[in-house]
Amino acid sequence: MPKAVLFDLFGTLVHFQEQVPTVEIGGQPWRTTMRWLEPVVRQYLPRCPFESFLAALLQVTRELAAQRAPEYLEVPSVVRFRRALAALGIDEAQQAVIAPRLVEAHMARLASCTRPDPHATTVLRSLRNAGYALGVVSNFDHEPTALGILDKFGLRSLLDVVVISAGFGRRKPHPAIFRAAIEAVGTDVPATWFVGDNYEEDVRGARAVGLKVAWIRSDPSEPQARECEADVVQIATLAAVPELVVSGSVFAAGNPPIS
Repeated sequence: MPKAVLFDLFGTLVHFQEQVPTVEIGGQPWRTTMRWLEPVVRQYLPRCPFESFLAALLQVTRELAAQRAPEYLEVPSVVRFRRALAALGIDEAQQAVIAPRLVEAHMARLASCTRPDPHATTVLRSLRNAGYALGVVSNFDHEPTALGILDKFGLRSLLDVVVISAGFGRRKPHPAIFRAAIEAVGTDVPATWFVGDNYEEDVRGARAVGLKVAWIRSDPSEPQARECEADVVQIATLAAVPELVVSGSVFAAGNPPIS
């Protein structure tokens, strides 16, 4: 049976390099990437105040988040924008025109603000050379953008499997998305590691399926880091993964586990 390592994408193999801008909605400051959409909104909805658009989008986003558990169905980016436009009274014909433009503008800016983890290429190549099948399992609501980012940094060619929630239909921590990746790489649970940075989605989700888990935890002071299950290995950087996985040692490349 082949061995495999599955990775989260954002916050693990790839990071965002630009601070998320702050906007004011209803007199309260919010950090949101949607600030980048103001030119598109002004072009297509000149009579709609940008704050009103953001308020509608924020409400839709909250509603979708509240409805996720227990099935964790993914809602594509274009659907979220269409729902926000509908809440503003925009008819379906206009939604069909405007929503894709919003997605295009938003995703282009997001992609332009990403950078690969400095250890990503080395880690993936090291594991491939050691005979491991490799994959990505990511929560992201626009699959073409996620794939494009992997291509941009030369990471996709090092992967055997890429499962993005927008394409699969479910999000982590639902077990189905992990199992789909395991099946696709042709391994089984005991022979598979999962590496990620998000406790709820990555650590708890992968652990519930039975995967061995490496949690990239840069802040050991967080309560979750202190109370994490004993069978979850906490590491400081992605660079620790090859030695951890191949030899079982957590003291990899000068990157000790977080204790």
